[in-house]
Amino acid sequence: MHQRQDVDALLSNYRSQIEFLQQKVSDILPKTKEFDEIFILRYVLSYVDREGLTAAEKAIRERIKFRKENDACIQEIISTKVMPNVEKLDEFKISHIGDLDGKEPLIYFRIGHFNSKGIMNIYTHEQVVNYISLGREFLFQLCDARTRQTRKLIKIIAILDFDNFSIFRRDGRFAKAAGEASKYSSLIHPQLLGRVLIMNAPRYMRVVMNAFSFFMSKNFVEKIVICPSHQGLTPSMTASTCPFLRSAAGPDAWKLLPTELGGLVESEGTKSSSSQSDMVKIKVNARSKEQLHIDIPCNGLRAAWEVMRYPSCGMREVKEEALEGGPPLCVMEMTKLKAENGSASGTMELPVRGELVVSFDNTHSKLRSKSIDYRIEVDPVFDDVF
Repeated sequence: MHQRQDVDALLSNYRSQIEFLQQKVSDILPKTKEFDEIFILRYVLSYVDREGLTAAEKAIRERIKFRKENDACIQEIISTKVMPNVEKLDEFKISHIGDLDGKEPLIYFRIGHFNSKGIMNIYTHEQVVNYISLGREFLFQLCDARTRQTRKLIKIIAILDFDNFSIFRRDGRFAKAAGEASKYSSLIHPQLLGRVLIMNAPRYMRVVMNAFSFFMSKNFVEKIVICPSHQGLTPSMTASTCPFLRSAAGPDAWKLLPTELGGLVESEGTKSSSSQSDMVKIKVNARSKEQLHIDIPCNGLRAAWEVMRYPSCGMREVKEEALEGGPPLCVMEMTKLKAENGSASGTMELPVRGELVVSFDNTHSKLRSKSIDYRIEVDPVFDDVF
């Protein structure tokens, strides 16, 4: 993917396409600097060689609609230069933490250190989509300002840090909301994403990519590059371990990174907070049972489980509902959990993709509810598929 292309050369090369689109949307295009030929250029570059200028026209109209519907918030973004919903985005462990050589904004997503299930229990699908979309708007405005200042086409660099990542923490609801925001952003924020750099990639990265790529836009997936090291970027390794940064900013690229990424530049964004406990607490009422439904994205996984009880409760037969069809598979028999034993743990083989259904059964108790702390980690059985 090209970074820092000369804007004036691009305007000259695509003059006829820009003028064509300006004419097509003249009925709704505001006559302000924000919607000038540089604005149109981004749509030409995104659509001319793919879906064509008719699709570009539709995207521009959707962009202007989004701009009008969120005018007050976007005006605040432009005037304050502060990312909206900072506190909420920090819960997602997403930060605008600085820039590469004062140009490309760096977005750091600590994918292994946030509780997506907890977030989706607090916010609605629409709220999460809106928070992420307005965060992208902030970045779009930032890139637009720097593009005009430098006369280079500036795009963001998104850094996904998989340190402490587990497939179990992948919540299907959050993936769906993030995917919808990603696809909508590719429509209304053209030429925004320069690269997606993956750090601390697990050895089973191919499994992770297969699980997430269904939800992400094609544009997002195509721009992914993986840092060759499993240890991130540090001064002792130099930028030679990351070919993209080497080509973008030279052999001393690591010095231009924020301190969180091993660089020398103090972060301007929110700081990383400690990860939440892996144990989840649920309450099972008397004469009832509670079920967990866990998405299993691919074949050949294993679930490691640990449960603490206060007091005894039954962990009923655990089944896996296969997406390929056929009857549910029993992956673990009924297990009696006694409070005096403190905790119990074990593993379950998950041969096919589908949905893991775990039942905590308290139907035998006539009066007393039971509190349970549990943890279930889903990971590949194999050690090296990357």
